[in-house]
Amino acid sequence: MSQNKNSLNRVARLSGYQGLLLRPLSAKLLRITDPERRGLVDRDLLLSLSGRSRKPQMKLAEEYGIHYINPGGGCLLTDPNYCGRLSILMDIPGLFTAGNARLIRYGRMFRLSEDTVGLVGRDERDNEGLESLVKDEITFVLEDRPGPTGVLIGDPEMLPELIALVKHYSGAVS
Repeated sequence: MSQNKNSLNRVARLSGYQGLLLRPLSAKLLRITDPERRGLVDRDLLLSLSGRSRKPQMKLAEEYGIHYINPGGGCLLTDPNYCGRLSILMDIPGLFTAGNARLIRYGRMFRLSEDTVGLVGRDERDNEGLESLVKDEITFVLEDRPGPTGVLIGDPEMLPELIALVKHYSGAVS
């Protein structure tokens, strides 16, 4: 959602916390909030940033020694494909973890059973992403040829299905 005043006011109204939502980077451009009015937040320490440029934030980060990922795109939760994957993960008891939420950003995702998903890299970037995030999950790669990385999240007995998918997407004959 856009960060213009109308959108900010709409978010505040819809949230039910109209006087409480505080935007520290642009607070001095907006109405005073209840926390500021009650002395819980010092308005003098807040900023008055506006516009699309990220240069002021980048300068602040540099001044405070904060390392961050360059801004680009929007929140991952606004991506319909990712949200669909996340929804599947949330439907499976025990699989919705921060680590798994990061893993499902990469590759093709398959619901292998009611309690298991498999991920198969589409390209080198996906494979590297999966391999860098894997912790205790079962992974599978073909030894004799280049191809995708497969990651199994859930029931280890679904490994043959993951292997079949990795072979299929590598072009290997079963």
